[in-house]
Amino acid sequence: MSRRMRQRILGFVWAGLAAVVLAGSLTGCSYQILSEEEVQAAYDEAFAAGEAAGRRAAETEAAKELRAQSRERYDLGHDAGYDQGYDEGYDAGYDEGYQLGKEKTLEKAAAEEAESRTSGGGGGASGAVSKPQSSASESTPDWGSDYQSGTVYITDTGSKYHRSGCRYLSKSCHPISLSAAKASGYTACKVCKPAA
Repeated sequence: MSRRMRQRILGFVWAGLAAVVLAGSLTGCSYQILSEEEVQAAYDEAFAAGEAAGRRAAETEAAKELRAQSRERYDLGHDAGYDQGYDEGYDAGYDEGYQLGKEKTLEKAAAEEAESRTSGGGGGASGAVSKPQSSASESTPDWGSDYQSGTVYITDTGSKYHRSGCRYLSKSCHPISLSAAKASGYTACKVCKPAA
């Protein structure tokens, strides 16, 4: 316990004793002056009471601080978990939507190409239809022509191999044979889904 706290407690003890002496003199009661041992006992009792009160106050303050720290840790964990879940959900939804859109585009291009073959590809109205179909099919051979020849693509930093045109190839793109990619430890991209 600090020196200042002891002085305050001793001050309270002396004030109490002075009040007892004053009350006794005002009422005409006789009183007995306390011996040094009795004063020390009163001091010790007051000191113990003050120390217990100080300990309770310190424990209360420590409990408040612990609750504040626990709340702060909870908030940090909650925010990190929410952000991670949001990012994972967003990425999964984006990848699924991207894959579905790509598949529908490829199906539409294949259907248009099949239709142009069955229509004969002649002039007139069918010729006008065949030009947009060829441009649609020209936009998608990246997904098939290199891949059918056994060529896949890797990036500078990734551990996956991709088909040509995959969105993960936007920053770097290096052609490599499928067998060499597998031998080097690369695995198939889950977005463009080249053969495993």
